[in-house]
Amino acid sequence: MGTNAEIGPVKLRNVYIERPADGTYQRGEDARLAVSLFTDESIQDSLIAVSSSVAEQVRLQWDQACDGEAETVPAIPCAVAPCPRQAPRK
Repeated sequence: MGTNAEIGPVKLRNVYIERPADGTYQRGEDARLAVSLFTDESIQDSLIAVSSSVAEQVRLQWDQACDGEAETVPAIPCAVAPCPRQAPRK
């Protein structure tokens, strides 16, 4: 399970750094950050950049076809989250 955050109307869900096969990242080795992006807004939003003080380089990659192969992309769209159903008032 990852961390959740909200930045304005954008919701980041299950944010985590994937564990490497040997359990430890070595200096200079690629690390994968996994995240699900959602928005409540009717206006489409996208992730266009990521920065980190410990990363030499960041590439946006998206497994759009859900086939296990992520492709490098200029932006990752946020999915529009459905409105949660509210319980009827008593």
